[in-house]
Amino acid sequence: MAQDVNAAPRRGKHAAHAKTDRARLSSSLPTVGPLDEQGAPRPIGVDPQSTGAFSRIASGEGATVETRDNIGRISPDSTSSWRRTGLGDDMRLTGRNRPRVSGRSQGGPDDAPSLMAQLRKHWLIMVAAGLMIVLGLLFLRSCLVAPPAEPDPQQGTQQTQTAADGTLTYQGTTFSLRRQDDGTYALVGQTPDAQSGETYMQLSGTPVQLVLYNGAIIIPENLDGSWDVLAYTVGTGSVGAQVVDADERPVGGQGQIVKVELSGSDLLVTDDAGTTTAVSLA
Repeated sequence: MAQDVNAAPRRGKHAAHAKTDRARLSSSLPTVGPLDEQGAPRPIGVDPQSTGAFSRIASGEGATVETRDNIGRISPDSTSSWRRTGLGDDMRLTGRNRPRVSGRSQGGPDDAPSLMAQLRKHWLIMVAAGLMIVLGLLFLRSCLVAPPAEPDPQQGTQQTQTAADGTLTYQGTTFSLRRQDDGTYALVGQTPDAQSGETYMQLSGTPVQLVLYNGAIIIPENLDGSWDVLAYTVGTGSVGAQVVDADERPVGGQGQIVKVELSGSDLLVTDDAGTTTAVSLA
């Protein structure tokens, strides 16, 4: 096999040629020595006498790039509302930037003061509710308790008196004391459309007064040496009876009646001896 005897010499010749080219290029470049501050290059066309020489800035001057480590030092305004508690920790808001979050109890003895505070806060609502309950009870009571009945205007006067020969009108009926054929007296009532009167009660003695008291006809009468008081209730169909006292005893006395006076719920009877007896009609 034939060998290429010219291969090695050709590579050596190429390397020698490359060194020669680098050396020639290096010798052709200008030599630049170290420059001091006054020897710094200046712009072309600028007079150094009027502008002054350019100089290098000192260490620490000029622009600084913000990083996580130096932001609190070089930009204090941007970090006035928060602070860091350590590298990698979350930022915490302070002052007016801090969120307002009320604490919530997890149960226990602290719950009682919280409940009392809420009750004090809403005391107006509680007072109003209590007032409404009281007014409701009063209204319910007024509905259950009927007011006292007022006198019916058609019934006329409820309490009055007249002489024995006078008349009283009640509920459209005119009452009077009439002497009968046998000489006795009777209580008679007559309506406007009736031809004659109706006898309601017979008397045993001589009537002294005719009294009306709340729907009842009261007749004091003189007997033989004594006196008593009769009563007839209008509209009940009764035949009349003697007025009795609290012990269910008939009211009366000795002597003869000379004066009768209606005073409130009492009938004051004065006899010929000057004794006045109060007869309760209530």
